Amino acid sequence: MATTLSNIRETLEDYTERNGEFLPALNQVLSRLYALGIYKDLTVEYSLPVLNSMVALPEDASSILHAIVGSSPVRPRGLWHDYRIYGSDAAGFTQLVDDGYSPVITQVPSGGVSALYLSPSVLDPAASGAPAASAEVIVDGDDGSEVFRGAFTGDGSGVTLTLPATITNIRSIRFKNFGETRFDLLYTSGDLDTSFATVGPGAGALRYRRFRVSSGVQDGTYVHVLCKRKFIPLRVDDDLSYVDSIGAIKMGLLARLHEDNSDLARADAFWARCAERMDEEAQDATGASMPTLRIDPHGTSGRDPIETML
Repeated sequence: MATTLSNIRETLEDYTERNGEFLPALNQVLSRLYALGIYKDLTVEYSLPVLNSMVALPEDASSILHAIVGSSPVRPRGLWHDYRIYGSDAAGFTQLVDDGYSPVITQVPSGGVSALYLSPSVLDPAASGAPAASAEVIVDGDDGSEVFRGAFTGDGSGVTLTLPATITNIRSIRFKNFGETRFDLLYTSGDLDTSFATVGPGAGALRYRRFRVSSGVQDGTYVHVLCKRKFIPLRVDDDLSYVDSIGAIKMGLLARLHEDNSDLARADAFWARCAERMDEEAQDATGASMPTLRIDPHGTSGRDPIETML
């Protein structure tokens, strides 16, 4: 189970340098613990809609471990898939293909957009009210000559940002003076609002990892994915850490102290103990569902003998 920043702080706040700040130290450690392996709570499932023949991972997912399109499992392909020996597949892509990172979740519609809509994020339902009156969303458009600025002056229920020109491609999105609240940047097509990005200091992603899908998959189809969870730095006491092992976090804080003192041998020893603590607690939490190594007591079971490698 996850734990909160306040719970970790209460137990481990003294494990930092004298006069050192606890939160930056903890975020350094947790970012490494999240990357150690696939442990309890460090995976997350999503059903992602296909938009413009693409799906984009949410801000708290770093990579796809398994995916199902329709009722069939598919294997995600890497960025280099387009450069295989036979060149590009003119008939379309037969798997999920990593399309790299983009500042927006989906591509701009073919007709472009001339207005964007800013609304309190569905990822932050407790947020209410507008950010600072001077808050701005800055969209770097494709004409190479102008940065479009839309000022948020609404009451928190949403406001339309009218742009001075139609945008057909978004190269970057930045924000100013948003306080601590996340907002969704949307465009409206017909009766549907489609999210472009989540902006504001509370947003955990500045770029979204996107995957192209098979040419036969229609927009609106849902792709079911099991993802590796990405670490989003903790900011306030109620923020969740999905690594709740106090022992592992303590070892990580001690390892960080030795790294700061250039004692890499001791630091490596403590990081190794971190991995041991995570493995121990993973076995305890998994119980009977822990994968086991199965060996056939009858050897090859009548199959051809294994040839000796010379």
